[in-house]
Amino acid sequence: MTSSKQVKTGVSLSLSLSDLHTARLSEIHRLYNDSKLFSASRILSSLEGELEANDAKCTTAELKALEAALATPFFARLRRECEEAQQLRILLEDRQGWTLSYNGSETRVWYRREPGMQSHSILTEGIIRAPLLNVAALMYEADLYERLFWYVISAVQLPLPEPGRLKRAAHITAYAPWPLFNRDIALNAYAIDGLDEEEPCFMVVSRSLQEHDGVVEPESESRVVRVHMHNSGFELLPVSPGVVTARFLYNIDPHLAFLPTALINWAARTLCRWSLRTLESRARDLSKMPKEYEERLATAEVYDYLGKRLNGYWLSKGISKEDARAQEQRAARISVQSDNFNPDDAPSGPPTSVMTSMVRGEPSGQPSRIKKSLARLWQSGNAH
Repeated sequence: MTSSKQVKTGVSLSLSLSDLHTARLSEIHRLYNDSKLFSASRILSSLEGELEANDAKCTTAELKALEAALATPFFARLRRECEEAQQLRILLEDRQGWTLSYNGSETRVWYRREPGMQSHSILTEGIIRAPLLNVAALMYEADLYERLFWYVISAVQLPLPEPGRLKRAAHITAYAPWPLFNRDIALNAYAIDGLDEEEPCFMVVSRSLQEHDGVVEPESESRVVRVHMHNSGFELLPVSPGVVTARFLYNIDPHLAFLPTALINWAARTLCRWSLRTLESRARDLSKMPKEYEERLATAEVYDYLGKRLNGYWLSKGISKEDARAQEQRAARISVQSDNFNPDDAPSGPPTSVMTSMVRGEPSGQPSRIKKSLARLWQSGNAH
């Protein structure tokens, strides 16, 4: 049976949609608003499959109505985000073509040059002994990054045209060692609640701002270079209350004419490990962090939602809220006993020889532009 229905699809449409199509479109919106992007994408794929198959169970009018509903800006955004999320999911699990830079007992770091791109990717995987909610809060509050990571000089949250529960846009400026200028990035990020997936997780997709994001991109300050981040992000996989497996992948073009492998190794072995251990150390007890974290955790609706989701997840595993809290405390004690890491102590910078090689040219003997210019001057002088 067909009826005229008002369906929320990003614009106001009055279409001859079947009751089933109306319900499924509404379900996609509900799942998207709850940040359950993977679940929403499966229903979307099913509806698109019906259109491609020209399903005989549907009338021509119903199929045309469905096609019109799926052509709205909302579904264009949904497809784009689904594609980004699926690509990131594959990249986080793929180990082909990576070079292992650090192989520790609980942390591993890889890097690789991306084919056909002026960018490198760094993949970090490790155990964090801290409540997942605390780790998520540290990563979500982007405007507080300068209080979290020593290398962040400034961090400003940017206004979004359509604010969402788990969406963020930010402008971050980071320290770069001599002889480099500091770097900054204007990025867009959104989180995905994947606790209902076969491999339960919370995932965050991040990349440089694009025109369709509708966010005004701030200008870089003097002597600061804007870097570009391709499809990047991280996922937090709950192992037990108080223990999280974290995977971080960042594909960044730093806009350098020459990037020594030794510098990439330093970033992988030192900076990435330090950042992961910082998250663990800070997330064990947010009361030791600036008061803004606890205030936001206590008042922001997003943390009430995430807390309930996690409590429900552990309860489905037979772990009560009280048992989960006890396990979190045990995990924190184990972490403290096995690690004397102090996040306030910044790691030593890359060797001077590595940085000066960026001025001199590649170690293989490729002369730098400075040397080439001097050689041309010398040859010109000898010619006369």
